[in-house]
Amino acid sequence: MIILTGLAMSPAFNSAIPIVVTILGGRQSARTLHFVVTVFLVLFLLVHVVMVFLAGFRTRVGAMITGRLPTRKEEL
Repeated sequence: MIILTGLAMSPAFNSAIPIVVTILGGRQSARTLHFVVTVFLVLFLLVHVVMVFLAGFRTRVGAMITGRLPTRKEEL
């Protein structure tokens, strides 16, 4: 959605495929939708980063990098 609304704001895209801009309600509506979708994506990212910090940043990021959780001995 963010790519489609971003393209719909472009005059060149509007000339090439005007039906997409029409479906989105015009360039101004595409701009508004683009902003709203961007805000939701940023909030999604922030919530997930906070969840990683609350779950134990070092352990979780290490598990993402190595592909395994540390054993109890390795945590100490």
